[in-house]
Amino acid sequence: MLAASPQVYSSVSNSSVRLVAAAQDQGPCHTCAAFAVAAAAETAMASTLQVDVQQCSISVQALYFCPPGRPTRSCTAAWTLDGALEQLQQRGQSIPTAACLPYCPDYRQELSTKQLCSGSCSSPSQHAGKGQFTARQITSKWDAQRHIRQHGAVVSRFEVMSDFAAFFADKRNAQAVYRPKAGAQRMWAHAIVLVGYNNQQQYWLAKNSHGDTFGDGGLFKVAYGVSSVLTPFTGEAYGVMWTPHSIPAAMQLPVTPGPRPGCYLYKARSGDYLSKVAWLAGIPLDSFMLDNTDRVRDLDAPLQGVQLLLCNLQQGTVKVSHQESLSSRYIQAVKSADLLRRRWMACRHNPACP
Repeated sequence: MLAASPQVYSSVSNSSVRLVAAAQDQGPCHTCAAFAVAAAAETAMASTLQVDVQQCSISVQALYFCPPGRPTRSCTAAWTLDGALEQLQQRGQSIPTAACLPYCPDYRQELSTKQLCSGSCSSPSQHAGKGQFTARQITSKWDAQRHIRQHGAVVSRFEVMSDFAAFFADKRNAQAVYRPKAGAQRMWAHAIVLVGYNNQQQYWLAKNSHGDTFGDGGLFKVAYGVSSVLTPFTGEAYGVMWTPHSIPAAMQLPVTPGPRPGCYLYKARSGDYLSKVAWLAGIPLDSFMLDNTDRVRDLDAPLQGVQLLLCNLQQGTVKVSHQESLSSRYIQAVKSADLLRRRWMACRHNPACP
C-alpha cells in the first residue's frame, strides 16, 4: 500500500493554501515544546479547513506562560511535549491568537502575571471554537508520514548534538541533510515539528523555533534514524489533530452519481493521491483500490483528471452535484433502451399491449 502514497511530501508546498507558518524565535527561553505544539496545532487546523494558517494562530505566550489557575511558568522551567499537548487539548478552543498576545518571554523573571498574560485582546482565532484538538502518540516512520499527509505536522523530540549548530552556521548547508558526525556528543533535548519527508533521500523536513534565519528559512532537513527523531527507545513523537464539530465544505469531495447504487464518481484534483482520497471519503484503502484497479493502472502516475469510483462512503464526506455525469446518463440510457426492447418483445404478438 506504500505506493498509494507519495514518496516525497511537504506540507509547505503540497497545498494550494499556506499550511505552515513562518518559524518563530524562542530566544534563550526553554519554550521549544510550546512552539512545536502550537505550530503543529495551527497547521492541523489549517489543513483540515484548507485555510491560510494565519487564520489559525495560537499564542505561544498564552500556552506556555499563562496556565489558568496556576502560577506563570518561568523561562527556565522547560516543558515536556505531553504536558504542552495536555494544555492544548484543554484550552485550545480559548487560547488567544499571537496577534492578541505576542511572544514576550520573561528572561529575568521580573514581569508580573498581568504583564505576561494580558494582551491587546483575548480572542482566539475565528475557527478555534468550531472544533476540538486531540493528540496521539506516533511510534513508526510510516505512521508519522501518514499523519503529516493528513494533518500537516508531527511534533518530535530532537537531540541536539555537539556538531548541530556548526553544521547550520555554514550557510552552504542550509538545504543539506543533517547527520551527526561520528563521535558527536548529545548536548540537550529539543522539540521540533516535522512537516515533510523524502523517502528517496531518507530525510525529514523539520521546522525549528530559532527564527527564519536558521537553516532554510527556519526549516531544516534531518536524516532518518538520528537525533532521537522516531528512533527506538529514545524517540518521542505525537500527532496533533483538529476535528471540526461539523464537516467543513473544504473537506467534502465534489462527486456525481456513479454507475451503481451507493457509488459516486470523483474527478481527482491536483495534489490528490489514493490514500488521501480514501481517507477524505472515509473508505478503507484496500477496498478503494480494488474498486479502481481498472482506472488506476500506474500507482506512480499523477491522479489529476482521473475519474475515481467511491463506494460505501462515510456520511457527510462528499458533495453530490445535481448534474449527472456522462457515465450515469449513458447507463440510464442503456437501461431505458433495454426496457423498451423487452416491452416490444413481450407485446409484438399481443394486440392488447398498449
